[in-house]
Amino acid sequence: MVKPMTIMIKRKHPYFFAEVSGIDLAASLTNDTLAEILDAFAAHSVLLFRKQVLDDESQIAFSEHIGPLEKNITATFGNSRPEISKISNVDTNGNLLETGSHDEIFLRGNSVWHTDSSFKIVPALGSALSAREVPPTGGETEFADMRAAY
Repeated sequence: MVKPMTIMIKRKHPYFFAEVSGIDLAASLTNDTLAEILDAFAAHSVLLFRKQVLDDESQIAFSEHIGPLEKNITATFGNSRPEISKISNVDTNGNLLETGSHDEIFLRGNSVWHTDSSFKIVPALGSALSAREVPPTGGETEFADMRAAY
C-alpha cells in the first residue's frame, strides 16, 4: 500500500542544496511524491534526506525512480550488488585498511575534488550517498554546483 506523505523542502543555500523532510524513502512512494522529489532535485541539485533507514535493496529501489543505475564492474569492500559502491576505510572483517594497500590507495581518489563518472560516455545524472557509519569528526562530503559557477 502506498502511504501518502506530506514532504517539506527547505532551501539551505542560495544557489543549490535543500533538505527534504517528512518522507520515508524505504516506503512505496506515490507518483506525485516522486515528481516532487525530481522537481526539487532539478531546482537544488543536492538533496539531503536525514535519518533514513535504507539497506542496499531499499536504496536501489528508490534510486531506480530517479533514473537508470550505473553498475560497477568490480566488487570492492564486500559489495552485494553492482549498483552499490561501498566506500570504506575498513575491510570486510572490520579491520582498518593498511596504509599502502591496494584498497587504501584506490580510496585516495575519493579524498580530493572529483565528479563521479565524469569519464564515461554518458556521465551520471547524480550520486546517492548513504552514510552507514561515520566518524565523530571528519568525513564530511563537500558539493559544488557547476551551474552556479558557470
